[in-house]
Amino acid sequence: MLFSEIIKTVLINMRENKMRVVLTALGIIVGAITIIFVLGIGKKSTLDIEEQYKNLNVKMINVMQMGGRMFGGPSTKQVRFSKDDATFLMQDAEYLDDVEAILTENSSITYNKETASYSLYGVMDKYAEMNNYEMQYGRFISAEDDAKKSKVVVLGYDTAEYFFGENFADITGTDITLSGKKFEVIGVLTRKGETTIDEAVYIPYETCKKYIVGSRGGMTRIIAFATDVKNVEQAKEEILTKLGTKYDSNTLNVRDAGSRVTSAIESANTMTLMLMSVAVIVLIVGGIGIMNVLLVSVRERTKEIGILKAIGTRKKDILKIFLIEAIFISVGGAVIGVCISLILVPVLAGFGIGVVNSSDDFFIAVAFSLITGVFFGYYPAKKASDLKPIDALRYE
Repeated sequence: MLFSEIIKTVLINMRENKMRVVLTALGIIVGAITIIFVLGIGKKSTLDIEEQYKNLNVKMINVMQMGGRMFGGPSTKQVRFSKDDATFLMQDAEYLDDVEAILTENSSITYNKETASYSLYGVMDKYAEMNNYEMQYGRFISAEDDAKKSKVVVLGYDTAEYFFGENFADITGTDITLSGKKFEVIGVLTRKGETTIDEAVYIPYETCKKYIVGSRGGMTRIIAFATDVKNVEQAKEEILTKLGTKYDSNTLNVRDAGSRVTSAIESANTMTLMLMSVAVIVLIVGGIGIMNVLLVSVRERTKEIGILKAIGTRKKDILKIFLIEAIFISVGGAVIGVCISLILVPVLAGFGIGVVNSSDDFFIAVAFSLITGVFFGYYPAKKASDLKPIDALRYE
């Protein structure tokens, strides 16, 4: 039996059972769409994470404080870092290039009778440089501001926008109220697209210590920089070793910027893998549908198969007829799924759901669908090819 005749036979049978073929293909269509969207959303999540963290210096190390009772264990004393700790870390440091302490506090901000609460950071002059911040207007905090305990403030872009409107101009020199005290705005940061930066305010470290946190000490952390990217792990060990002589090491959490990015990407990949498993299950269900339909088709066409065998059609040609039908349904469903996904991507974008697809995603969806069709189509095809001509012709 010529291959062209096999294809013709398959197409005739599919045309005669159009509704059955369409309903069978639905599972494959949904599975293909799911795979494409899962891969696309996963890629978008990874890109968003990389965009969010792209401005982080890979040599930067955050030293956070912990305290309280953890996992039912004994309570630990809250760590209160200070400038002295930053100076201590830099003494005879082998792997550290720079260290600064930061105070953090929630503060109410008032301007023109508008009041809102924002995260406030008491920082030193190198903080902007260390974090790759850029100024939209004005300047950042200087060493002189810190030494004089000046009441000056730098606003995150969204903070400035909230108080001064969407189209605000240069607002340097304007007075605002922080925690009941007047401060002069000396600068506005360029928007970063990250809430912790854009919705924040920055004042000199010593000013924060004197006028905002007072004797309470505030929440503190340390930012350190390794001498080289290759020395980040050694720098972290150096920090833990030195601070371990002053504090309980169980109260210290030392993390580098790179690990934050890696952890976020790993979380996104884990979610993508979980969703991918759902897509595979959908395809398996679609494959079972193909198998069921082909088994019914074998039963309905038993006499036809008997006739084909009686006139000399080979066993492998019968196998090809049913297997190719399964491939047509699975690949056809995948192609339809790809087309539908291309239509739905801009629709989802309108609802704020980002999807980034590539030709590789479409290939993967089609390949998975093809494998599903071949796997679940083989058994019915084999069953049809194994029918004995005499038994098939006698079948009622």
